[in-house]
Amino acid sequence: MNKELFNKLLSSVEEAGKIVRSEKQASRKFNFVEPVEQSSTCIPCTKVQNTPS
Repeated sequence: MNKELFNKLLSSVEEAGKIVRSEKQASRKFNFVEPVEQSSTCIPCTKVQNTPS
């Protein structure tokens, strides 16, 4: 492995450890929303075909 790339990876792993131990705040935060289940009466979307006029 390229030494420069390895050092970059090592730095990233060390930073992740600090974040996990709450020694450093993450620079980004992602929020994921649980998908909503479709009811059995939901009509699925269908592909609309364009027809020439």
